[in-house]
Amino acid sequence: MLYALRYQQPRLLDYARQLMEDPTLSWRAGVETFLKNCCYGAKSGVAVLSIEEEQQVRRCLSEENFQAFRQDQVSFYGKLLSIFGLPTDSIDSRLFGNLALAMMMVHKAIPDTMPFLFPEVAEDMVEFQVRALVDEMERAKEDARQVKANV
Repeated sequence: MLYALRYQQPRLLDYARQLMEDPTLSWRAGVETFLKNCCYGAKSGVAVLSIEEEQQVRRCLSEENFQAFRQDQVSFYGKLLSIFGLPTDSIDSRLFGNLALAMMMVHKAIPDTMPFLFPEVAEDMVEFQVRALVDEMERAKEDARQVKANV
């Protein structure tokens, strides 16, 4: 499983770069497109583990391998934020990773693993969460720009 996740990381970074370089997309549209396509993993060819799958994989990993994978994740999310034009100190890459993964995993879990959530508004939930995350990213980007302008 970890090899599959690591295998897709460079592809996801390339995809993010393509979106950011697409002259027909605004910054916001590019980031939203990326996040939505990740949320709809199976439809867009992005591997997203379920909660149960993550638990199973974790049980199979030594602490050393788990920490190595965790470092890979921190690096991946940092690179992604950089591609999105966010300075490394503007958003903690671990926080971004948690927010993005939580959004993807919850969407995947509806309705089988999380039957008390409402599947009929799952797509609306993703739209709302993506907008909220991108709003925060936009604020962080603007804050970083203002700090740079004042220096």
